[in-house]
Amino acid sequence: MKAQTEYRMKDGNMIPAVGLGIWSLKGAECTQIVKMALNLEYRHIDTAELYGNQEDIGKAIKDFDRSKIFVTSKVHGENLRYDDVIKACNRSLDSL
Repeated sequence: MKAQTEYRMKDGNMIPAVGLGIWSLKGAECTQIVKMALNLEYRHIDTAELYGNQEDIGKAIKDFDRSKIFVTSKVHGENLRYDDVIKACNRSLDSL
């Protein structure tokens, strides 16, 4: 059985099955590694509000075609009520 490399989302877009996980990276190192990964054709970056590196990722992705990049993020367990999820997502988008 061949491993699936992409998944079709409900909106029809195909998201890469493997994303660059950067939980331990921050600052200029994070920005540089994300840029390098995007230049190597990575198109899925995985982060979380708890990682504290979303602003660094934003610096890395700003010069790339946003329609070709997927950034997935996780919400902290303390922010799982409906209104808190919306606020957390908006904070992540602002940071990115």
